[in-house]
Amino acid sequence: MTGFRSAAAAVALACAVLVLPAGAGAAYAQGEGGKDGAQQAATAADCHIFEIKASNEGNGVDPELKPLARKLKKPPFSSWKAFKLLKRHEKKVERMKALNLGLVTGSKLALLFRGASGGQPSKTRLRLTFTLDDKNGKRKLDGTINLDSGDYSLIGGDSIEGGGTYIVAVSCTVP
Repeated sequence: MTGFRSAAAAVALACAVLVLPAGAGAAYAQGEGGKDGAQQAATAADCHIFEIKASNEGNGVDPELKPLARKLKKPPFSSWKAFKLLKRHEKKVERMKALNLGLVTGSKLALLFRGASGGQPSKTRLRLTFTLDDKNGKRKLDGTINLDSGDYSLIGGDSIEGGGTYIVAVSCTVP
């Protein structure tokens, strides 16, 4: 009989949630006028995708990669001496609509913006899902991360034609 009561309680709770007054859901979704509600309502993110060649031929970081220079000087990336920008993409990614992007290596990156929330008081955190398939369609990466708005996530490690290592860096922000 206890199982029946638990099931009945769950159904009653679900029904109670469904019959909230119309304004109550809207106030909650807006965070009662606070910043968090606006972040949750973000419908798109502005994303920057950098395709990078890392190598020990030469020295330095391409000026176009200046926003990434600090990250590239830390392990595991500090094992390379030179970083060259191969291609830069600037895309608007709509919430829950995958951006499919062909890369210079023939690989394909799919990026899904799942939403935003308040992280630290002054920062918005974005939830992103990445998939990376090589040029033969074999899945190399499939993962979801939480990333501070404007920070970079670096994906890579594959060899690139002509020597060096291929890295993809992704950064997204919400308005």
